[in-house]
Amino acid sequence: MSATQLPTRSELDPQYTWNAESVFPTVDDWSAELAALTSGLEGLQQWQGRLAESPAVLTDALDALYAYSQRIEKVYMYASLEESVDTTNQDATGRVSQAAGLFGQMMGTIAYIEPELLAIGREQLAEWQAAEPRLQPFGHYFDDLFRRQAHVRSQEVEEVMGLAEDAFSGPFSTMSKLADSDFRFAPAVSADGQELEVTPGHTG
Repeated sequence: MSATQLPTRSELDPQYTWNAESVFPTVDDWSAELAALTSGLEGLQQWQGRLAESPAVLTDALDALYAYSQRIEKVYMYASLEESVDTTNQDATGRVSQAAGLFGQMMGTIAYIEPELLAIGREQLAEWQAAEPRLQPFGHYFDDLFRRQAHVRSQEVEEVMGLAEDAFSGPFSTMSKLADSDFRFAPAVSADGQELEVTPGHTG
């Protein structure tokens, strides 16, 4: 009875792997962007306590926060895609942890946003949207925010929750590592008696 095993990522033809270079040419480029985002984190606080000043100030703040969020998501996805295809890659796991830690810091830093938006009020925000075209794309976000406003806590509580996000993800991360890296499943046997390796991707 012959056994068929899945190749490791390093054994695959690059045409069948993620095109990581289209996101960041090298790991050093990724590290440079992570460092830039880390140093720019403090800048997100410049609008704290100011969102109610005017539609222009609010729009500038949301645009900056959205741009920062897009950059950090790119950093996180680059790291997580590499880890997803080989959970035994400790370098990739380390990069995921770095990106997740920065994401948690961001969530803590911008914890003031939703409490301040709720304090402005939906009616006032609607008036500002009419006066400031740049605010119009945020209409759905505002509607969703006020839909769930009963679950939005104070800035202090939201900050703690944001900073704890990385720590709270620990149990799930541990479970994923065990399931994807350490657990070994009994092989499947085809009708002609051939053994086929079984992985979590085949059992889902």
